[in-house]
Amino acid sequence: MKVESQGGRASGTGRGRGSARPTGTATGRTTGSAVTGVNLVARDRSAPQIPDHEVIRCIGRGAYGEVWMARSVTDVLRAVKVVWREDYDSEAMFERELEGLTRFEPISRRHVGLVDILQVGVNEDAGFYYYIMELADDVESGRDIDPDDYVPHTLSAQMARRTEIDLEKCLEDGAVLADGLWHMHEHDLIHRDVKPSNVIYVDGEAKLADIGLVALTGQRSFVGTEGFVPPEGPGTPAADIYSLGMVLYEMGTGKDRLDFPDVPTTTTTNAKQVELWRRLNKVICRAGAVEATERFRSARDMSLALQGQAVAESRNYVPWVLGAAALVAAGVYVWAEFGRGEVVESGAETGSPGTLMVMTDPEGVEIWEVDGTNPLGVTPFEINRAPGSRVSLVFRKEGYRPVERGYLFTEEGSAPMEVVMEEWTQPLPGERWRNGLAMEFLPQTDGHISKMPVSWNEFYQFLDATGRTFEGEVRTIGEEQMHSVVIVPFYDAEEFAEWLEDIDRAKGFLSSDHSYGVRQYRFGEGDGEGDGEDEAPVEVEAGEAPELSGEIAFQCVVERQRYGSVFIESTPEGAEIYQRGTFIGTTPKRFPMVKSGLVQYELRMEGFEPVIVQGDVMPNEELPFYKNLRETEAVSFDREWSNSLGMKFVPMGDVMFGAWETRVGDYKKYLDARKLKPRQSVAWTQKPTQPVVEVNREEALAFCEWLTAEERKRDLIRDDQYYRLPTDLEWSKAVGLPPERGLDPAARNGGIKGMYPWGFQWPPPAKTANFADGSAKAALKNKVIKGYTDGMRFTGEVTGGEGNDQGIMHLAGNVWEWVGDDYGGTDDKKARQGVLRGGSWRSVTPGELWSSNRKVVSPNSRLDDVGFRVVLALEDPFETAER
Repeated sequence: MKVESQGGRASGTGRGRGSARPTGTATGRTTGSAVTGVNLVARDRSAPQIPDHEVIRCIGRGAYGEVWMARSVTDVLRAVKVVWREDYDSEAMFERELEGLTRFEPISRRHVGLVDILQVGVNEDAGFYYYIMELADDVESGRDIDPDDYVPHTLSAQMARRTEIDLEKCLEDGAVLADGLWHMHEHDLIHRDVKPSNVIYVDGEAKLADIGLVALTGQRSFVGTEGFVPPEGPGTPAADIYSLGMVLYEMGTGKDRLDFPDVPTTTTTNAKQVELWRRLNKVICRAGAVEATERFRSARDMSLALQGQAVAESRNYVPWVLGAAALVAAGVYVWAEFGRGEVVESGAETGSPGTLMVMTDPEGVEIWEVDGTNPLGVTPFEINRAPGSRVSLVFRKEGYRPVERGYLFTEEGSAPMEVVMEEWTQPLPGERWRNGLAMEFLPQTDGHISKMPVSWNEFYQFLDATGRTFEGEVRTIGEEQMHSVVIVPFYDAEEFAEWLEDIDRAKGFLSSDHSYGVRQYRFGEGDGEGDGEDEAPVEVEAGEAPELSGEIAFQCVVERQRYGSVFIESTPEGAEIYQRGTFIGTTPKRFPMVKSGLVQYELRMEGFEPVIVQGDVMPNEELPFYKNLRETEAVSFDREWSNSLGMKFVPMGDVMFGAWETRVGDYKKYLDARKLKPRQSVAWTQKPTQPVVEVNREEALAFCEWLTAEERKRDLIRDDQYYRLPTDLEWSKAVGLPPERGLDPAARNGGIKGMYPWGFQWPPPAKTANFADGSAKAALKNKVIKGYTDGMRFTGEVTGGEGNDQGIMHLAGNVWEWVGDDYGGTDDKKARQGVLRGGSWRSVTPGELWSSNRKVVSPNSRLDDVGFRVVLALEDPFETAER
């Protein structure tokens, strides 16, 4: 650790992200925010001298100091919080806040949900301490920060500017913040003033800030902000959970926390939004419970619940019991000032030896001294010590939560110490344990392991609850007591362990800090049977050895769960992320709380090859994945694409629209594949690049069906994508018509007059498209557009001429094009007729070439100026209409 001093002590340097601000008073409600520049304490103080930094301007003031913007020697903008001794009522308060900050400094850099402290220093001569942090985003411009116009991006600023509530973002940010609180609580630190203005965004990620009020657990000085402080006051993990619950209430409802538990009215019928709201509402109600014992057992449980995971029900919540139990097992005792670690005093500290009678409910509880190797006795029990002595006691009984008590002996007698034990169903270090399925577990140095391999009865409950099919073997082991062991594929064993973890957490048998794993069970030699007592379990590491794909007998292990984070980024952005086939987000995406161990994700994006990434998540570390996606030949509906025949398609809403008419060469490949003979009846020689003609509607649809099957075989299109004729409305959209009136082509026919694919001019400009011009006089018996020339006597190249703004060719002229609709209308003779659009090389009148014109012909017609183009789609509107 680097130590710097400016007229006194300093500690701590390192990397970091974030900015922070002070808040709170010694007497109660905070009325403003230093970060946002609210002047709570008007003092004329000049810019402080901070080593290696140029102080630029004050960006906030509060009850205990200011936040300044500064520039480091490396030309990086930072936030510097300066806290003045003179602003505190006592020297002890000032030192206590500094102590909490000093403890927080190294811890802050180990969690993405906490603002990182880069450096801490003290200026004894000037009477202040300071800490340096990375500057928060600007509320408008993000990381593009202008020192003159900078306004920090806090949650309160964000809520003031938003127009709608993003429930998914609310849950995601809440999970990160809750896990950040848990990280503090695990290190015996509390926040004491969680509120929207103390949540900042750095690189768009939410972080807990204003660490000036962080303190050691148990410091009960009243700080905080009205409405965010629970009824019992601040200073406990349960109080921080309550405060975060109120933050999420404001964030998720848009209402003031003082309105809690009122809920806003909503008219949404979106199933996803309703489910997100239910999850958030359930978390807020539990976190905001009046009784601390009814809240989440830990901030980690709250984080898991925000992510939609099952957590144990609240039962007499006691702060720090899990951490204390682990420390007791290691021979260490943490002395707190209140709660389960309270110190009981009786009388003066001088005189004859003191006596303490210890009683418990129920009786028969073992009493241990923390540093003792044997129990003192079993309750009820009397303890005698010299006056002035302290004793640290641990009360333990199987099936109950351990309890810690401290006692100071005096010369006088005392009332009995009465301890009420709480029933406890979770695994405790060094003790046997039964889970929710009554499976017996034996203690190990690093957790617990099931005494016997998983039985058929236990595995059948999993099958019955999940509807999963069974594949494997049932084998009987043991002699006196038979045990039916299942032998199943490894991944079925993993699924069983995950299912068991979910139900045991929901029932309260397992905390969020523990998880189930799988270890392979080795049978005895000889006949393949054994009693399981002398056979060492072998841990199965995910991803190793071909044996994992085979079938195994297995035991369940319970180990303390560690978490890290995962960040996934791709080029281009927007790739869908899947885990075990379930969609979990799009890149870039940070998953703030991921179980340590092997993880695997799949990235998918239309037009790009799918990619699988995997790696090991380490506790309290972030695992990054950066992937450049490779383009594939498969279709993507958001960019131009050419298929296996070289036919070009352009995106147009929900379909990929053919950029040109189907060519003679394209159609010939279909005829050859189906062993059909081509027609040779036209009066001119058709080139492969000219539009196919003399094709009726059914033949055009048959071509679409064949092409769909061929390209699905090649994995160029998915099974839910297929080729078809465009609808009448899709053709209108492609040609650039505004929305037309009418429910069918008959009603829409000719409804918009004077509008052509090229504009409003008649005759069309020279070489606009292939119409009846002077070069075709002989073939058309002088029925041509006077004064117009395009140089094409019959059909022309499908790629000839200029396309429209989307690159679509020949929406006017060359050949009439089939669409998929029937003509409709009230005339029974025409209702089932086919519809053609766009005109042809024979078109001569303005009405024929209006963009809104429809030509009505029999679907069986084969004409020398009629062809078709195709679209690639996800939906068949004609089948839908028929259904």
